[in-house]
This record gives sequence, C-alpha cells and structure tokens, in this order.
Amino acid sequence: MQENWEAVAEAINTRMGELDLSQQDLAVRSQVSSATLRGIQRNYGTYRPSRRTLAAVSAALNWPREYLGAVADGETPEGGGPLDELRNEVRELRERVERLETGSGRDR
Repeated sequence: MQENWEAVAEAINTRMGELDLSQQDLAVRSQVSSATLRGIQRNYGTYRPSRRTLAAVSAALNWPREYLGAVADGETPEGGGPLDELRNEVRELRERVERLETGSGRDR
C-alpha cells in the first residue's frame, strides 16, 4: 500500500491554521522536534514518520491518535464529530470579528 504523505502534510497544515498553532507550539504539544514536523509538513526527503510520531501529532492537534495514520493510509477518518463542528464555527466567528475590526467588509 502506498502511503499518502502529501495528504498528511495538508491535514497537519490545515489543522494548525484552524487551531492557530505555530510549528513551535505543535512541537511542544506533541513532543516532536520542529525539524521532524517541518519534514512532515513540507513532505520532503525520504524520511517517513513512525506511527508513534503520527499519533503524537494527531493527539496534539486534538484528533484521535490514529487520525494521521489513517490519512497516510489513504482513508478519510472522522475528525472528532461535534467538536470539529464547533472548531469550524469558532474559526468562522473569529474571521467575522476580524473583518469587522479591520473594517474590511460588512458582515450580516
């Protein structure tokens, strides 16, 4: 089975944006080095993270520990159900508040 490391990188980068986490924040939360995270996020080189590393990063991103392993396997795992819906709603509300504060658009 071919693992989909591009999908893993995209999932991590998207989630970091949703949670407003820096790479350093994620490194601290997951106890995975910034260099390792950078390699995963950019999907470069021949290095492939272990399932243990993927589990630690998944947990640090508030996903089930097996989430990124499933993404690597080409699956579309459930991301946490109602909690993900709340996160998306909070993200949307933050964006609306930011637009209102900067005057860059009307929100109705």
